[in-house]
Amino acid sequence: MDEDIASYDWDFDDGNISSTVTPIMVHTYTSPRTYNVILTVIDAVGLNSSISQSVSVEMPTSVSVLTSSASTFVGFKVNITGTLRDIFGNELTNETIVLSYTFSGASTWFPITSSMTDDFGRYSAQWIPTATGYFTIKVEWAGNYTYFGASNTVALSILPYENQYVFTVESNSTISDLTFDSNSHRLSFVADGESGTAGYTRVTIAKNLAPDITKLKVHLDQTEYEYTVTNMTDSWVLSFAYNHSSHQIEIDLGQIPIPEFSSFLMVALFMIGTVLAVISYRKKHSENRF
Repeated sequence: MDEDIASYDWDFDDGNISSTVTPIMVHTYTSPRTYNVILTVIDAVGLNSSISQSVSVEMPTSVSVLTSSASTFVGFKVNITGTLRDIFGNELTNETIVLSYTFSGASTWFPITSSMTDDFGRYSAQWIPTATGYFTIKVEWAGNYTYFGASNTVALSILPYENQYVFTVESNSTISDLTFDSNSHRLSFVADGESGTAGYTRVTIAKNLAPDITKLKVHLDQTEYEYTVTNMTDSWVLSFAYNHSSHQIEIDLGQIPIPEFSSFLMVALFMIGTVLAVISYRKKHSENRF
């Protein structure tokens, strides 16, 4: 007569052997490869039967992306760097990372280049933007038979000023309304992101436009906000983080704006100056007569 199954013995082919009284078992592998899993069922009188099944384990991966520039002048090059890692933080070497970009209004991705990861899982590439505006840069790794592929994106917004300098804003937020008021020397933009996620922004500003970093101030939703600064050759790189929603960000470069006078006021000042000059001349001429 048939006996009830008393135990299920699992050999996961990674040195782990477990026994359960139910036919359901969850096991976590620490290395990607194909494993030969053997299940042996044993009944109440010790009779047993086994079955095996090959299981292919693929490990999740992640790829980071960071942009920077050695210059804040028009025609600058964007350096794109990052690292490819598995879920345990181990770097993946000699793998091809494909880089591309798109921009507002475009319906496709445009190739930048590809790069091989080095012995530390790092890749690097350079890109010269074809214009200013709002860009999204994407990095991708296709994966292989043991690792899942990975991709990541970063937003890069570029604003020219006086046909000489550029402001660059890198963020994992969606950046919009990027403007610079030359009268108040204030850079402003809106950063949007999914609520409950972490956001960050890195802003590159020419030192010629903000010579005294101690006077520079960042405001998040009209409240002064803390930031860190990296001193580059001819620029400051401001970094700050926040919880995502829709934020109005303003950066005061710390310069005292030169007041603008209306044409009416300029005419009035000119007339006053002329009258004063005439009075002074007549007074002096009158004194010389005596």
